[in-house]
Amino acid sequence: MGVLVKGIYTIDSYEVDQFAYEHPDFLVVIAAGNAGQQGAADPNGRIDMNSLYSPAAAKNALTVGACCSTRANGPYAGKTWRDWQGRLPAPTRPLPAAETISGDADVVAAFSSRGPTDESRIKPDLLAPGTEVGSARSAFWTPPFPYTEYSPYYAFQSGTSMAAPAVAGAAAIVRHWYRTSRGVQPSAALLKATLVNGTIWIKRLSVLDDAVGQPNHHQGFGRLHMPLVIPSGAGMELAYADIGRDAPQALLADQPTRAMWRQRLEATGPGELSVTLTWTDPPGHGLQHHLSLIIVAPDGAKFLGNDQLKRGPFEKLDRTNNVQQVRLTAMAPGTYLVIVTASNTLFGSQGFAIVATGPITPQFS
Repeated sequence: MGVLVKGIYTIDSYEVDQFAYEHPDFLVVIAAGNAGQQGAADPNGRIDMNSLYSPAAAKNALTVGACCSTRANGPYAGKTWRDWQGRLPAPTRPLPAAETISGDADVVAAFSSRGPTDESRIKPDLLAPGTEVGSARSAFWTPPFPYTEYSPYYAFQSGTSMAAPAVAGAAAIVRHWYRTSRGVQPSAALLKATLVNGTIWIKRLSVLDDAVGQPNHHQGFGRLHMPLVIPSGAGMELAYADIGRDAPQALLADQPTRAMWRQRLEATGPGELSVTLTWTDPPGHGLQHHLSLIIVAPDGAKFLGNDQLKRGPFEKLDRTNNVQQVRLTAMAPGTYLVIVTASNTLFGSQGFAIVATGPITPQFS
């Protein structure tokens, strides 16, 4: 765990991004931090922004916040965040103070650090269960909440440091799936895109923000839900592209023939379509390369990456985030165009990863 820097892009963040750029198959998973506190300004009592630890602002890492676990028999069973005993003061006002600490994964942990980064990027990227997690403990530590019915060397612990390992384990499962089901070695960008693509948006008022939109700085793109990550039957399929920066399909903004990647995706039936683009950006404060995701429906309607994220009237495209998503909750069957464009690639060709899930064919064409 780092130190509270309120989302500043520190030298540690830079070094994480540099490492990820130099090792494109290595996914770095980082806990967002446990500095969430209720402020006095928000009329709904929502947890304050700007509480990220370093190096959680790293753009090429997967930054994880905490939602509540579904455990119903832990030490906080039936208790609300007003009863929380942590390092920082518990929330005392609704909405967060009245929400349960465990038992409902659609509650975001009050202690979970919130974004944004200092250049307004979305962080955390996603959430995973981080309350009342059964965790190994040191034999030289007396925990406040021992888990003795399981093992004398386990305890109930809470924090984004509990949530991040769950996501790291999920990433290992996804890597194994790509290797065994698709016969490929996935890049870190592809793992990140696949995990973010399989999230559920939490609609509680306590973690919605009309001034930011969707995604936001409370929950990122939502909580991780593995049945939505990789195909699990019921007509769900996954299509992907994983393009390294040295590949001929990598994008170059100053070469018209290489400034756009365009593929077709066949929707085989009605349902929800989720498409997520990520790229490993050159290290530096703010995006160094600008890519954009565009989906064109069979009727010609266009949908832009992060189109529900609030922007200025002159900003049609997201020039801030290297994770972009389009979700269509009522997808019609037919042929969709999936387009990735590059408008700035100052430091050379830019690779990317893109994942689509839904009632679709399992490949782009």
